[in-house]
Amino acid sequence: MAFKELVGKKATTLRMNSMDIKSFLFDQRQIMDHVGTMVKRQETISGELCVEATETGEYRLADLFWADGISRDDYGRFGEIITFATTYKKNAYNKPLLLFVGVNHHFRTVVFAVALLYDEKEDTYIWLLEEFLQCMNNKLPQVVVTDGDKAMAKAIEKVMPNAVHRLCAWHLQKNVTINVPHPIFKTRFNELLYQYCTEEEFDESWSGLVTEFQLQDSQWAAITYNNRRSWAECFLRGNFFAGLRTTQRSESMNFYLSHFLTSKLKLKDLVGQVDKAIQSIRHTEREDDFISNNTSPQFPSNILQQYYQQVASVLTRNMYDKVAQQINNALAYSIDSTSVEFGCRLHAIPVRRNPLSTYVCGNEAFKPTLHPETSVKGTLEEGRQIER
Repeated sequence: MAFKELVGKKATTLRMNSMDIKSFLFDQRQIMDHVGTMVKRQETISGELCVEATETGEYRLADLFWADGISRDDYGRFGEIITFATTYKKNAYNKPLLLFVGVNHHFRTVVFAVALLYDEKEDTYIWLLEEFLQCMNNKLPQVVVTDGDKAMAKAIEKVMPNAVHRLCAWHLQKNVTINVPHPIFKTRFNELLYQYCTEEEFDESWSGLVTEFQLQDSQWAAITYNNRRSWAECFLRGNFFAGLRTTQRSESMNFYLSHFLTSKLKLKDLVGQVDKAIQSIRHTEREDDFISNNTSPQFPSNILQQYYQQVASVLTRNMYDKVAQQINNALAYSIDSTSVEFGCRLHAIPVRRNPLSTYVCGNEAFKPTLHPETSVKGTLEEGRQIER
């Protein structure tokens, strides 16, 4: 059993507090009647509400998925990168609660959809991802960041095969500590996790690690290596992640929800409390919009002042601050020497604060080597001011 109800044309707040679900017992007619009654009662609703559900038999509700108009609009703007993780024991039924989240133009967490699941099996995740895409007009994300759950990974591979699936760096490091509790191994692993190198260099370094720590028969080491394209920087670079290396935004959102949810909440109250939490987040976004649209930052008095002003005119305040910091960092660079190799002009760039560090760029034009997660290009793409 599945159902969908779409109402209105613009974004709005959805409140479903009158939903009376006891022991998850519902039949299809009751659900549809409730949605119809809710829409008629809330004459001010002006958003497209998407709701989906499944049953386990004997009219027992299994899974529930919902996204309101604002969330769907946000996904249309910021849905290139998504992350999601489940949280537990925040309702009377002890069911996993899952939120799809991303990053908006203020570099803050934005909620795309919410789901209450019956279990965490592959088939359940497949259903969830399919309904999510259908609700979002079949727009596929470019990047999905997860905690490495196997069932979730298989579902992503089937439903979103072209998306870059990045594994959470924090969970990887936690597994390293559990499986190889050696500080030197952790340091060397982190180098492979974050460093820029060729695939051949990665394989050589990994092989050395396996040999040095005698991991030839380790199942964990074999699985981690097989998943290397989902966590090693040398395989992931070139993709834009909006700063997402971990599922921290999902975890932080789950922690934030803990202020609104308790283990005794019935479903009717849980949905209302989740909605209340999301409205609080949206209130913060409106404050950010006001600051970005009605105030101006203080610009440094130097030769780059005009550039600071141009950046401030097209970016939100939070994103301007990030770009301004990069401009400030760029002032620490100077070309130390220049050479030509293989038809490319190479610029050696020592950092003034640390003369021992040298950065080499392979373009004719001077361009400091900055971290790709905070590159000006990525910041400009995600930080432009957006009018709703």
